[in-house]
Amino acid sequence: MKVCVLGLGRSGTTAIYELCRKIMGAYLGPGIVCGYEPFLRDSRFLDGPYEQVAEKSRYIDSLSIEGMYHHLTMPLLIPDPAPFTANPYLKSLFYPADGNPHVLLKFIRANGRYLLLESLCPECQTVFIIRNPVDTVHSVLRRFSFFGGEFHRDDFPRFLAEINGRYGTDFSVAEPRKRIEKELLFWYYMNRFALESFDGAETRPLIISHEEYSRDRPAWVKAICGFLGVDFRNEFALFAADKVGPVTGDFTISAEEYDLYRHYLDIYTDMLRANRIDFSFKPGDIFKKYRVIDGPIVRDIPFYGLHTRALEREYRLLLEKKEAELVEKGRVIAVLREKLVESGLDTGDE
Repeated sequence: MKVCVLGLGRSGTTAIYELCRKIMGAYLGPGIVCGYEPFLRDSRFLDGPYEQVAEKSRYIDSLSIEGMYHHLTMPLLIPDPAPFTANPYLKSLFYPADGNPHVLLKFIRANGRYLLLESLCPECQTVFIIRNPVDTVHSVLRRFSFFGGEFHRDDFPRFLAEINGRYGTDFSVAEPRKRIEKELLFWYYMNRFALESFDGAETRPLIISHEEYSRDRPAWVKAICGFLGVDFRNEFALFAADKVGPVTGDFTISAEEYDLYRHYLDIYTDMLRANRIDFSFKPGDIFKKYRVIDGPIVRDIPFYGLHTRALEREYRLLLEKKEAELVEKGRVIAVLREKLVESGLDTGDE
């Protein structure tokens, strides 16, 4: 059995990944090969349950230079997979060297690459999860960027170039945009392209909206089991009740952010309807947990990953800050000494 979980970061991919891992483990036994975002992370190092993956993600060994290389040299949007199907790295993800037939992969950088994944492994069963832009992007703003600039060359310029070429837009890299606007653009176009890809695919994934999954988890666990060809067990529904991954705790947004989110939330419901994805929530339901304030909220804070260059940068900034504090302290002491000398109170003692 080969299973792929697909969706943007903070859309519920980790919860579905862990649910599928437990179902597969109960059905197949131990020994499943797991990969946790192979375009960034080293699957060999992060092969296992989420709690192990989360703990090991802190280490430099968790990063995959090979995975990042292929991410950066491969388009974000791939309508024709033919030029990339000979890629040995991607092939090895689905067909491990040890011949293990049971594989579970989770991708958050492959919404535009589904047709390639399908071409590489036609028998893989993909579960795609999509979540509203408010909760997705609000959470992303506190943790990382869709564009990966905290780990490698930022994807934003090539992202704009690709959607301009694909959709006839005329976005300019030079135009100043707040980070929230960039992340919302990514949310929209990557989900849009993924859904368009499914229509042209040989095998359509199981599509889950996060809101409906949260509303009735047992029903969706049954749907996932049916999709994977696994007999449903009551214990599987308990798996879905487990908390997986970090939860966003701060739900304060500005009035400007609210207007942006509301616009994209309307786009989201239109997208769901156009793709025949059932939903029962009302747009106002999404905002119930948010507090809207009038003043601006600073969000444009860089998020650095735990890689060596980022750590070196942070260390250098700390040294510069410390040096500046010492210089300022020396300046203050010099001024005080000068005043003491002028007043005749300087005794010459330190």
